[in-house]
Amino acid sequence: MAKSKCNKCGYQFSESNSLCPNCGSDEITIFLSFSNNLGDNLKDCLKGKSVDSSLPSKKKIRKEFVVGADKRKCDDKWMEKLRVIDKENDFYKEEVIDPSTGEVIHHCEEKLSEHFGHGSAKKKN
Repeated sequence: MAKSKCNKCGYQFSESNSLCPNCGSDEITIFLSFSNNLGDNLKDCLKGKSVDSSLPSKKKIRKEFVVGADKRKCDDKWMEKLRVIDKENDFYKEEVIDPSTGEVIHHCEEKLSEHFGHGSAKKKN
């Protein structure tokens, strides 16, 4: 289970709360740890979201990130991917790197409001 620490009062806890049980603050640091004892063939990927539950369902997710291994669809080759979508700061970043060569396959960094025509939003032929 992840350990958490309140950034306001310093209280440490392990419950999965979004608020500090001591002072009620939402300024929390969550400590995660990972271990790998499955060999070199393990592929890992970490995904996360920041949600504002006071907003309607389509606008709830304010920030998203993906970092780690991702299989490329065109040839089933494993790549390293970093993607950040930040609606609060109108920011989009994606970088794909071939782990065997270190070559940057794709890099895009722009305003989220200018990021369209990609992925499922591409025009169909």
